[in-house]
Amino acid sequence: MNFNLLRDKEQISRYVNQFGPIRSRGKEYLKRIVEYYVENDFSVDFSQILKQVGAQQGCDPKTIHKAISRFLYTGWSKGFDWAWRHYLGWTQPEPPQPAAAIQMLCKSYITFVLSFQDILACTSSWYIRLAVERMDALQEG
Repeated sequence: MNFNLLRDKEQISRYVNQFGPIRSRGKEYLKRIVEYYVENDFSVDFSQILKQVGAQQGCDPKTIHKAISRFLYTGWSKGFDWAWRHYLGWTQPEPPQPAAAIQMLCKSYITFVLSFQDILACTSSWYIRLAVERMDALQEG
């Protein structure tokens, strides 16, 4: 496993982008929460995570909670519920509460990265094969 990929902030951003609107404060807070989770070697006290990230960001945990809640409900209304079903197995008609969403996102992050690496490997192989076939066709023709 490539641990640098796990710690890559762009990778974390791509992951969080799957679950709601890209341009929202809630998305930025969730991204920071997943980063915090990764920085702390995938072991945090989830009951304290909003306080800890709030202290780092210089804002009240209630503000983070509200922003994440808006992110979840806005995303749900715009069709992001498929990502919650697909990646996290959430099948309820409403989005999870922010505390549950945070735990699910953090705990599923490694699985997402492994799947993402598999997809990249398969896609890369396909493009390489396609390029080789085209080169062969050009050389033969």
